[in-house]
Amino acid sequence: MANSIAQWFADNLQQYIPVELILFIMSISPIMELRGSMIVASILNVNIIKSITICFIANIIPVPFVIIFANKIFQKLKNTRIKKFIIKTEQKVMSKKHIIDKYGFIGLMIITGLILPGMGAWTASIIAGLLKIPPRKAFFPIFIGLILCVVLMTFISYIIPNLIANSI
Repeated sequence: MANSIAQWFADNLQQYIPVELILFIMSISPIMELRGSMIVASILNVNIIKSITICFIANIIPVPFVIIFANKIFQKLKNTRIKKFIIKTEQKVMSKKHIIDKYGFIGLMIITGLILPGMGAWTASIIAGLLKIPPRKAFFPIFIGLILCVVLMTFISYIIPNLIANSI
């Protein structure tokens, strides 16, 4: 699914807004995050350093705010018409809580860094917020996890495809 969404961004937005802004918007969003934006960057032949810089910075920007406000926002939204959606989202995000319980703060790094569905900086930040982990303690493992994610996505989006293309 991420590849098709990434392809849609590449096909439909590039003619209207700069590629850098596309990558920034994708990276800051809770759905695509850095994972999807790095794929789009490689599809659009964005320089690897520029891609890493934009995607990393945009994905880390919302982290402290999500940690601080997630619990308050979720509680307020439970009193609205989207209550069922919020409860379902909260349950889905908190289903990753066992990783925090088992691995402690390294768990936040794992949740952020692994390139699996439902993982990422947003998920880790929401979990930290809902568990009321102080932002100072939660930010560093999420930051390191995002570095791990950048490394993995650089290999997947740039290095491996280049190796394959050069060997053909």
